[in-house]
Amino acid sequence: MSGTAAHSTRETIEMTTYAKKAGCDGVLLVPPYYGLPNQDEIYEYYKDVAKAVPIQIMMYNNPYTSGVDVLPKTVARLAAFENIPYIKESSADIRRIHEIMMLCGDKIDVWCGWEDLAYESLFMGCKGWVCPTSNIVPKMTVDLFNLVQAKKFAEAEKLYYKLLPLLISLESSQLGAKIKEAMNMLGKKGGKPRKPFLPLADAQKPELKKILKDLGVL
Repeated sequence: MSGTAAHSTRETIEMTTYAKKAGCDGVLLVPPYYGLPNQDEIYEYYKDVAKAVPIQIMMYNNPYTSGVDVLPKTVARLAAFENIPYIKESSADIRRIHEIMMLCGDKIDVWCGWEDLAYESLFMGCKGWVCPTSNIVPKMTVDLFNLVQAKKFAEAEKLYYKLLPLLISLESSQLGAKIKEAMNMLGKKGGKPRKPFLPLADAQKPELKKILKDLGVL
């Protein structure tokens, strides 16, 4: 799955077409940012891309970073398209999960897109978790998902609280830089963020290292 979103519908269609030709199974599309489209414009954007390119689309609602909120009623309108079967919900509003499910039924799979709401989101029925943390502790994140699916909630909650310091830290700031630095600390060669984003400052590394040590992975 590749992120192919752009400011314009035309460019998004071009990038999505390229992704399909390159072999992607699906694309992740945040709505056009900065220009602050209204709900009708958001609907037209996704509709036009869905009609133009026969590839599965995961809507990406992240108003915190994009400045654009895809409301549940708009999601329900877009659920009519067979190749828009998913939404990555990153509004940090836990109510959005049941709102979307009530409006869309089984036409849209809601995926968790907020690290320190993972347990709550999965408990409420999210079908998946778009999980940056899995680059650091893949087994723990998979275990959390599987425990919730198996309805072993007490075990899942215990693991979740163990993971929470890391999840909260990642969501607080510089998620990409922290992911890469944590991978470097664990010998996984995370490298450096692409500019304009900077590596984690030396002053912040001890706190991240302590979180990893407390998790028992460092």
